[in-house]
Amino acid sequence: FPRSTRPKLSVVAQMIMAALTRGEIVVERPEARRQWTYAPDIGRALLALLSCDRLNHALYNLASDDELANLEIANQIRRRLDGISLRIADAAGDLEPLSTNRGRLDNSRLRRDTGFDDWTAMSASTLERTRDSIGARLTHA
Repeated sequence: FPRSTRPKLSVVAQMIMAALTRGEIVVERPEARRQWTYAPDIGRALLALLSCDRLNHALYNLASDDELANLEIANQIRRRLDGISLRIADAAGDLEPLSTNRGRLDNSRLRRDTGFDDWTAMSASTLERTRDSIGARLTHA
């Protein structure tokens, strides 16, 4: 959920929120690709960093190598929610733009220095957990 420390939701969260609140996912820039990193994996990557005797860099990107197009993400979400429609936005963009794609985060330092490369791919299970988490927050909001 948006908060002062993170005002923009991830694209996956934005799409799930739209599906749950409006019954529709509107996809802008359907071909635009973005990385997918399952949030609980970040903690495991941090533990790998904390377990190292010596780190060779001051900065490590904690991100998986999975990359999906906006339309692929929307279709995966739609398959897991009954009665959700999907629409491609017109060229002018008829909704607030999705989170911008800020480029690819390279995790090679993390992999090289810690050996960590155990990222969770987007799946029915991860999307259902995310949907359930967002749905529970909406219910209690």
